Amino acid sequence: MGGLTLTWLDLGELTNDPGLALAGGGMVTSADPVQRDPLCVQSMSAYVLEHPRLGPILYELGVAPNRDEVWPPEAHALAAPSRYETEHHLDHALADAGYGVGDIQAVIASHLHLDHAGGLEVFRGTDVPVYVHADELKNAFFAVATGEDLGPYLPHYIDHTFNWKPIHGESWEFADGITLHRAQGHTPGLLMLEAEMVNSGKFLLTSDQFPLEQNFAEPRPQGWIQRDHAAWWRSLRWTESFVNRTGARLVYGHDAADFAVLKRERRYD
Repeated sequence: MGGLTLTWLDLGELTNDPGLALAGGGMVTSADPVQRDPLCVQSMSAYVLEHPRLGPILYELGVAPNRDEVWPPEAHALAAPSRYETEHHLDHALADAGYGVGDIQAVIASHLHLDHAGGLEVFRGTDVPVYVHADELKNAFFAVATGEDLGPYLPHYIDHTFNWKPIHGESWEFADGITLHRAQGHTPGLLMLEAEMVNSGKFLLTSDQFPLEQNFAEPRPQGWIQRDHAAWWRSLRWTESFVNRTGARLVYGHDAADFAVLKRERRYD
């Protein structure tokens, strides 16, 4: 029996103000009132983890294929997909990597924002389990029910028809070679995914905890998309310790330059 493999899927790109992902991005001051930062191009991706015992597991889902119909105008204005053709729809990206939607044995949602969980639509009507942190699931349903955070969370996929499987606690050993780590700050229950490959070593897929390399390397907190500043810093310190202890290779949630490197190999084992 072989080991775990990880395959990167290209789900297109978003274009938005740099202030979403980087604190102070695009900000002007009275001393320098001209905005100089260009719009930020952010890649979207998903990952198929082929487990030797459990089969193909999907982490991340991208945007809904019918985003034009279900996204509110504010979402289109703030984070419009700038490269999103048919081949970037989740089902087509899976097919390009050699998988059908029916091959996926489990879905792990890093969190339930519209650009990371909208692709759940391709699993509607199936019984595939969708793993998500319990606090994230509660927050998403509350946001949709009350309208208090409607926009990042959308009612077209936050409903009872999916086979939700809540995860509890700070770390969860999902399977041999796959461990999920809760990272608060961007959302209450964002899950980063640790994957251990025989040849490629340890990866930590960080999703929107670190959308860009600058968020971790400088470190520079998130901008407008951050919900809990103190919690984000605690998650950063945990990740720094994890990387120092394990030498894990971080994969950032939307970093186009990082994805260009991943794309060269695409499949890791």
